[in-house]
Amino acid sequence: MRNHTHNTRAGFIQRHPMTQHSRSRRIVRLPEVMEITGLSRTTIWRRERDGSFPPPIRLGGEHTRAMGWREQDIYDWIDGLSPQHERSG
Repeated sequence: MRNHTHNTRAGFIQRHPMTQHSRSRRIVRLPEVMEITGLSRTTIWRRERDGSFPPPIRLGGEHTRAMGWREQDIYDWIDGLSPQHERSG
């Protein structure tokens, strides 16, 4: 089970275990996707464009640039990688 970090007040970080339910409902932005996957911004967008990475969703409708990914989609993508893909990422 993964730990999730919350900033509860300035300078204090609290960790608590994430449940499958909470993980599946979060939207994560590009910096967090980069941290989770270890991929660069360019690699994420290139893989998304060629269909080998989950597509982002628009966070404010069709006229916004704000994008994010369903956290569960990212973890499902990681779980679906073969050991060979994990080394070449």
